[in-house]
Amino acid sequence: MHLLLYLVLILCLLKVIYPASPSLVLLSLYILSLGGGYLIGYDHPLDTYPAMFNFLFVALTLTAFIAPWSRFTYRLEIDEPDPQKLKYFTNVLLGLNAVIFYNFSKVIYYAFTNVTDYSAYKNLGESSALVATMPINGQLLIKAIYLHPTAYFLIPLHFYYLKKNNYLYAVLTITLSLNIVLNGLMVFSRSGFMTFLVSYAFFLPFFYRKLSRRARTTINVMALLVLVVLGTFFYVISVNRFTEVLAYQRAVASQSLITNPVVFSLFDYFSQWYRNGFEVMKLYSFEPLNGRLSFPIVLLFAGKLHLIDYNPDSIVPLLFSLWGNYSSLFNGLITNLLFDFGYSGTLLFIAVYWLILKKISPINGKLPFNHFLVLGVAFVLPAMGIFGSEMNSGYYNLAIIYSVPTYLYMKARRRGRRTQQDSRADVTHNLLTGGTDGAR
Repeated sequence: MHLLLYLVLILCLLKVIYPASPSLVLLSLYILSLGGGYLIGYDHPLDTYPAMFNFLFVALTLTAFIAPWSRFTYRLEIDEPDPQKLKYFTNVLLGLNAVIFYNFSKVIYYAFTNVTDYSAYKNLGESSALVATMPINGQLLIKAIYLHPTAYFLIPLHFYYLKKNNYLYAVLTITLSLNIVLNGLMVFSRSGFMTFLVSYAFFLPFFYRKLSRRARTTINVMALLVLVVLGTFFYVISVNRFTEVLAYQRAVASQSLITNPVVFSLFDYFSQWYRNGFEVMKLYSFEPLNGRLSFPIVLLFAGKLHLIDYNPDSIVPLLFSLWGNYSSLFNGLITNLLFDFGYSGTLLFIAVYWLILKKISPINGKLPFNHFLVLGVAFVLPAMGIFGSEMNSGYYNLAIIYSVPTYLYMKARRRGRRTQQDSRADVTHNLLTGGTDGAR
């Protein structure tokens, strides 16, 4: 309740002082999550000094994650990219993600037509056995899984092409961006739904008021269609996995407002991080895991190169030894960072996050296109903090890695190519200064 009131106060101040920005989206996500938790009794008492300290730490760090997004106001203009480079980049992404989409769809079809117990398939290793029997190239599927985070960049491209009234590319980009969702659907995971939705919600306000009426209609129709399809899958998975869960049946027995286990599971899904996080933070013994939670893909590659001795499955028993039954639950972004880096290390992590956002922030009131393309990846980290830390996911690690060449490629100019506008600017500059810069 205390954190809920604090974030509501921050939301009111931001709405009064600053123009609309992604900070408001983040605050709204956390307020809705905490409000849902309060409705089902997921509060946490501040009855000890350590509990009060951890509360202040969580409030401070969440504020630090949210505050820098205020500089990315929705009034920003986005610079035009190099058209040839953008066309090449888009076509490569579309071709790559079309292959990924096809392979993911085949696995999903076989999973939904052959699996009856989704929880066992997801959590007890049955997925690997079923995939091995499918008529699909296993090596190609692995490559598709590793490359699917490139779909993050298709979401901003979707809105760009809508603004340009290029409806073919707009439809292709948003359709293939659903690889983010399909990757989770292959194992009946719901996290991909949320990652996609928060990414879409992040980019939409930058464009909606700037679009033509036809483009807005296209967005409304496509968004409704996608929500209906994704919502159906989300509901089917939730019913299969949680209707018979004894813990939810017992929980609803004591709730006066919620009497359906599936509905209760949805509130639990969105809100459990707050209560769980504070319970887990009590267990912290000032022995951080030094990045084992946040950089799994780096450790995996180092292990494959025989630079270190690393078993990716070792983290599961380790977390169980530290957190007990909470190791399989959502404990929030800050709790994960605390156990990985400690209190001071978490603050250092956030400082690095601030520096990255500063690097990709607007320049002279405009947002360069290469900044715009990678913003969504940065936004997902705090937005998905109502569950856990996206840094725990090798897929998110890969999205960060793929952001670097994307940022550099769309920034760099082709050598030997100068636009007429550039040439005119140079001539004007030389006439005014009496020569070139080098002649000074």
